[in-house]
Amino acid sequence: MSTALPTLDTPSYAHRLQRLTAKEEAWKRLTWKHKINLKIPPSGSIYEHIGDLYASGQEDDDGLTRSISFWELPSTEDANEGSGIRSWTHLMQDVTIIDFTMDPSQDLLVLVTLPGPSSNYLCEVHLRSIVTNEPHPKAPMTKLYCLPASGTPTTPERFSSVRVQVSGNLIALLLKEVDSDLQSHLEIWDWVRTPQISCKTKSRSGIEDFTFLSEDSFLLVRSIGSLETFTFPTPMTEACAPVCQYSYLLPLLSDGYFYWYITISSNPTPAFAPRSTGSTSRGKQLYSPKPTERIHVCSLCIFEPAATDEMQRVHCFIFFFNPQSLLHPPEDWIESAKKAKQRKYAPHYAYTAQPPTFGALPTVPSHTDVGVQTPDPASSSSSFQTDISPTTAVSLLPLPAHPRPILPRSNIPKESTPTPIILPWHIWGPDTTRWFQECVNTDWQHSVYGLRTIDSLPPSLVPIPVPGTEEAAQLMQEILGPGFFDFHEPLSDFEPAPHVHHHDDSHNGIHARYLRLRDYNPYSIRECARELEAEKLRDETERNQDPGVLLLGGKGKAKESTTNWRGPRIVAGPTITNVRGAFTHDIVSRLPYVEVISQEKFELTDVTMDDCRLLLHESVLA
Repeated sequence: MSTALPTLDTPSYAHRLQRLTAKEEAWKRLTWKHKINLKIPPSGSIYEHIGDLYASGQEDDDGLTRSISFWELPSTEDANEGSGIRSWTHLMQDVTIIDFTMDPSQDLLVLVTLPGPSSNYLCEVHLRSIVTNEPHPKAPMTKLYCLPASGTPTTPERFSSVRVQVSGNLIALLLKEVDSDLQSHLEIWDWVRTPQISCKTKSRSGIEDFTFLSEDSFLLVRSIGSLETFTFPTPMTEACAPVCQYSYLLPLLSDGYFYWYITISSNPTPAFAPRSTGSTSRGKQLYSPKPTERIHVCSLCIFEPAATDEMQRVHCFIFFFNPQSLLHPPEDWIESAKKAKQRKYAPHYAYTAQPPTFGALPTVPSHTDVGVQTPDPASSSSSFQTDISPTTAVSLLPLPAHPRPILPRSNIPKESTPTPIILPWHIWGPDTTRWFQECVNTDWQHSVYGLRTIDSLPPSLVPIPVPGTEEAAQLMQEILGPGFFDFHEPLSDFEPAPHVHHHDDSHNGIHARYLRLRDYNPYSIRECARELEAEKLRDETERNQDPGVLLLGGKGKAKESTTNWRGPRIVAGPTITNVRGAFTHDIVSRLPYVEVISQEKFELTDVTMDDCRLLLHESVLA
């Protein structure tokens, strides 16, 4: 990580280290300093949680976003139940907002809007101040234009999906399936230095999503089932097109299956720098993840056609990875790719004779009450979540809008050939990813921060044995596996846990859930391994001193172990993800991580995170 404060700024280095150590310890065990309830009006279909700011679009009677409300979230130093939380609302009757994002560190609000009556473009990008709603003072052009119009009036329905992202001086806009002639369009501007020119690419084979990787590169997700790294010149001196350097193929789909949608998320973006000033200096963020310290999450939804609507199914998966190895692949990957037989993209389409019909959308609740957990003493993102079966009939869900130092360049030679190097899945995927079946519909964009991820589990999937009993020790042995800290099998997201009896503790239709944190930081894994090994040695010493003590499946009288079965544990070995026929083979993945599940349950519909906060979203069901 890198410091987020000037070298000579307060607090002292000793105090910074103390706060950083306390914060890391709190994250490791999911313990929080304060719980603050915020009453927030129901959000519209678009919202953001970046830095210490939460923003929600408000819709009018016609379902159009005409205003945005902002809340400064409390820091770990604020414990007065949100009474001093600053909030404000900007009315924007002059524009029709399709999407928005922001960068609080630059006081930058980016609005993607429908064009004005006299515009010759399909959509416009407005650059404004978050605080005042006035044109941004650093922007030479306060309005950017995307795609010349074809004469057909532009309406919100014309865009299948829109994605906008800010990373320092760069703004990127993705328009998906704009019309029959242009399936996808991605355009990048340097909004500070050369906003009058742009770097853009179009694709008839479909662009599902993208995210910035560095000052001059980004990762793009293709509908054909591949991740591709692109580079572009910075600063931009003339209109240009990005160059694809590497194409990483996803596992091969089974016959008859095709990708319904694919999203990719990371948080914060590479050039995001926490605000050094704010409403209080006590809540300043001390450190920020480096651009190379960001786990990315890819969410896949695969459609299984069938003769009838009742038999059609959607299979959902997620996998996590660090994209640095994709930006700078090892030489042995390149050599293996050159020797491998490069398969074609066609199987990822898996066309069927008849176009499929789709089932009904699950209802998505609107967010109203938001609870804030602050798990550390120091110094932010958004989503929804609906429980569904991983193989249920669902309808196409919209892509979420994404949320941002001078950055190191990618250093990939710009003179590379236009034809990218293609790397099959078996070369790059198993060792650098971790896969899971996805049983909830989550906007993972804001459930990731740095190298950590957060989600929730229903009680039926979390075993709760009575501490100190032989049943508890046996279950602990089953969960932790041989060697105690080499935990090979993650808790299932689908099968009820053994030895569990739960009662229905729902309130207003919202069920209480446990929080689950996963940390992919190699340092966290090493520290956790050392602590668990030391704890194991202490338990063995206690067993030798008192043979009657029951520890980890031992015999004799019951005595509660010093080990907390729901404390941090390491998933280090390979796991096999049951793909339920969606891919040609089950997927083996090995990216290690530390996992911890909260002791407490919370009523929530989704959870998002930032550097020092968990934002628990509640929905009041009508």
